[in-house]
Amino acid sequence: MLKFKNVYYCLYIFLYLLMIKFKKFYFEKFEFDKKTFIASFFYSFDQKEFFEEKIDFSSNFFKLREKINYKIVENILFHIHIAL
Repeated sequence: MLKFKNVYYCLYIFLYLLMIKFKKFYFEKFEFDKKTFIASFFYSFDQKEFFEEKIDFSSNFFKLREKINYKIVENILFHIHIAL
C-alpha cells in the first residue's frame, strides 16, 4: 500500500492517473436545496463517468435572514463548484 505524507500530492497523483484515461473534465451543474441547505455539485470525465459532491451548510449555530438574495448564493456556489 502506498502512503503519502502530503494529502495534496496524493490527490495530484490520483487525478493524474484518472486523467490519463480521459480527455476532458466537465463541471456539469450544481444544485442548492433551500430547505436543507445542502449543495450538490456534479462533475464528469468525458461526460461518461459522473460523480457528485455534497456540502451540508446547515448549522445549529446561526440562523439565516428571511430575505436572502439567492443570486448571490448561486454566484458563490458557482465558484465553490470550480474550486472543489
